[in-house]
Amino acid sequence: MARILVQSTIRIDIEITDFNGAYIDPSTQTLEIYDPNGNKKETYSQGDPDYIRDGAGKYHCNYSSPSDAARGLWRIDWKATVGGLSEHRESNFVVV
Repeated sequence: MARILVQSTIRIDIEITDFNGAYIDPSTQTLEIYDPNGNKKETYSQGDPDYIRDGAGKYHCNYSSPSDAARGLWRIDWKATVGGLSEHRESNFVVV
């Protein structure tokens, strides 16, 4: 699990593959970041300039924690639609 300092940046990488392991692009996707208290701090959506497509099925965004960021376990909530099916993933990072 990644650890970052207050006012530093974490790169969040997303990779989407089909059942055969081939990279594919979703029709929609949203990435939300929540602080340890469950407050939504940022939303990135497909097409946003800060949500970068690196190639078929490969994306990233850079999130910078604010100066008043709560220390503790933060949650990354990613949702997408791929081939008519909904996909949901969660991961975490720690602000120290």
